[in-house]
Amino acid sequence: MDRLSKGDYTISGDVYVRIKHMKETLFVSIVEGRNFAAVNKKGYSNPYVKLYLLPDDLKESKQKTKVEKKTLNPFYNQTFQVTRYY
Repeated sequence: MDRLSKGDYTISGDVYVRIKHMKETLFVSIVEGRNFAAVNKKGYSNPYVKLYLLPDDLKESKQKTKVEKKTLNPFYNQTFQVTRYY
């Protein structure tokens, strides 16, 4: 688990992903997160995951999961497709 300080709170936790390549498409599944840091006084967070592939100066591959409310262990199970990657 890595920690990154940002403002008044610390970003931490693990993100579990699956990656699959078929023909010219890359499938990236954001499965779940575990042990995310709490960012409010009630001890929870409203986490989401941002995804983009590098190099991508224009951020054309940028994707974002849905927000999971009031949890430190979100379950996403969302798959994103990227057809233009290098």
